[in-house]
Amino acid sequence: MYYTVKQIIWRGIIGIECIFFCGFYIFGSRGLPLLKALRADNTAYIADIMVLEGEIAAIQKEIDEWHTYPFYQEKVAREELQLINSGDTVYFIK
Repeated sequence: MYYTVKQIIWRGIIGIECIFFCGFYIFGSRGLPLLKALRADNTAYIADIMVLEGEIAAIQKEIDEWHTYPFYQEKVAREELQLINSGDTVYFIK
């Protein structure tokens, strides 16, 4: 099968356009560099989510202890809120 000069030129132009398109798609500013940056951001977000889930679990544990143990309620009231029971004697140490 023989191609005419016009067909060869058109095929060459289309081939060059495909090469440029692939080059811009892979190496352009919206190509693989952007994909790598988005993956790095995604990894950082996943790490942040895991840290926050750990904090949520710790706070949930405190809430459960608050509802379960009356001694914990008294401990928080005395240490963090600086409250005392009636009849307690308070000593100030300098």
